[in-house]
Amino acid sequence: MRIYCDTNSFREELHQLRRNGIVELVIFPYDSKINKKKYRLARPSAATWADLNLKWTEANFPWRDAVKSDKYEHIRKLLGRPRLDALHIDSAFKAGCRALLTRDKNHILAKTPELEELLGMRFFHPDEQWDDFLMFVGA
Repeated sequence: MRIYCDTNSFREELHQLRRNGIVELVIFPYDSKINKKKYRLARPSAATWADLNLKWTEANFPWRDAVKSDKYEHIRKLLGRPRLDALHIDSAFKAGCRALLTRDKNHILAKTPELEELLGMRFFHPDEQWDDFLMFVGA
């Protein structure tokens, strides 16, 4: 099951879930560098080169793949201002993730019901909703 880890949402326990083949961890480094051994790189969404936080040699995707999904404008409308949050969510959607882990209570988690209905994926806080997340992934 693909799980998107928003910036700063990683927990050490996710390593074990990944090693056991329960989850595949996905991210795109819009706002921080990542350990590529732990994560599958999602395709960027509606990104500019400045959004990517990658070296040219690390961009292992065709630039034509850096486009928004048909849900992106709805995501932006729900979230309002934080554009990078919308990029993360749309990248997760494009990657076929079933859930997104985030600590962003003010923008993303505040819109959980609307986002879940729009995208058909689940949103969890990695600390406050860890038990719910484990039940969701069947761990």
